[in-house]
Amino acid sequence: MEDILSCINALKNTARTGWMQRGISPAISENIASHSYEVALLSLYISERAKREGIELKPDKVVIMALLHDLPECISGDVNPFVKNSIGSEKKHELESEALKKVLNINELLGIYTEYAERSSLESLVVELSDKLSTIIQAKRYSKLGYDLHEMIFNLQEEVKKLLERVDERLAKIVREIL
Repeated sequence: MEDILSCINALKNTARTGWMQRGISPAISENIASHSYEVALLSLYISERAKREGIELKPDKVVIMALLHDLPECISGDVNPFVKNSIGSEKKHELESEALKKVLNINELLGIYTEYAERSSLESLVVELSDKLSTIIQAKRYSKLGYDLHEMIFNLQEEVKKLLERVDERLAKIVREIL
């Protein structure tokens, strides 16, 4: 239990790297825990709406996946895209899995995390979309404070559009309503 509490504390006290790289002070920068919580709520909203539209997915699994998606960062920190691209997705997944095992060695949860990391299900795509949506929403909040994040917002919106090509049009419509 001490490991998970320590992990939660680390996530609450670790500012997301991308914001600081864009000149946003750590004093107002979103932390990993608040980002993960927003991703979980967006994931819940999207998956419940999708289920009502007749799309087969498991909202409870989506929320668990969303809560786990950045958990390894309590050990690794918030790794910037340059480092992620340098080590490759396979090595990144391996390191994140090892970090997750140190904190939360529950096989069922490790399996759900692996499913997310491999983007091997509709549930994992909902979480990935929610992750990007949360970042877009936060970037828009910072833009209102005077930070120039238009290019970042545009790039993320393009990534969302590519992801939407992989999902049912009913789900895509729900996501577009949030954008």
